[in-house]
Amino acid sequence: MAAIIWTDVTAFAADLSTVAAGAQTKILAYVNERFAVAELGGETSVDLHMARVFLAAHLATTTATGSGGVAGPVTSESAGSLSRSYGMLASTGGLGTTGFGVQLKDLLRVCCGGPRLTPCR
Repeated sequence: MAAIIWTDVTAFAADLSTVAAGAQTKILAYVNERFAVAELGGETSVDLHMARVFLAAHLATTTATGSGGVAGPVTSESAGSLSRSYGMLASTGGLGTTGFGVQLKDLLRVCCGGPRLTPCR
């Protein structure tokens, strides 16, 4: 399996196919370096592959929306000339702001007791 490519991400989140090519490249470079490979079963591990996919989708979702990918409740609407306003949701921060981040946290908790990211250089 080794490093993931963008089609690995869009297989789980087709709507992320519109992410700019430059952003795709940077996200992939980041996620393919972030995990402690040995602790997730090595380069051919399904756990490592899915961890990379979930992190890439999480980052792309938060980058594309600029808001963590989550809209709060509708606070006002209008009919003439259409208008809608949304409130803020209380954020759990970080990975908890998208479904992909939550899936990543769950995967890491189940397979290895918690996050296993390599330190930043």
